[in-house]
Amino acid sequence: MKPNSTTHPTYMRTLLGCALLAFSAALGALALQAGSSQARGGLREAPATATPTLARTAGAETLNELLSMRITSAKGKKVSARGSSSGSVVGPVSFNLVLSSASRASVEFYGTTSGGTLGGTGTASYRVAGPISYFTGTVTGTHGSGKYAHVYSQGITFSGTVNRKTYEVTVRMRGKWHA
Repeated sequence: MKPNSTTHPTYMRTLLGCALLAFSAALGALALQAGSSQARGGLREAPATATPTLARTAGAETLNELLSMRITSAKGKKVSARGSSSGSVVGPVSFNLVLSSASRASVEFYGTTSGGTLGGTGTASYRVAGPISYFTGTVTGTHGSGKYAHVYSQGITFSGTVNRKTYEVTVRMRGKWHA
């Protein structure tokens, strides 16, 4: 009697191998997509199978922060400052402004609260008028730990000044976020 090709052990092993290979490829692609989003410092985007954006918007909170800091170092195209945050999140904060051209800059901020850490990156337009530098921009990526482990921006903008005479740095952050 000739064995049935659909029940033959070699056929079954081949079929199982193909299924595992397809599953591994799909899982690997998902891991690469999540990893590349975090490596770029981009916003954490939900996979297609997650809750729709409209449902995520329901948990959005208003963010209204004032960062009051003093310059701790200014080397080359980078200005660093430390101080405190008040508003929605209260605690110590650090801030870096890195000039990429005469009118563009990137920013980084990092804060610590009793609930965890919170940080982010952004891009800004930048202009100088005497001893004061003005910048405005958008938060492009967020990250955190503890209470803020799953934080993401739903449209956070910022504006601020750097006073090179008094060494004061002020940043106002506003928008929507989900913590």
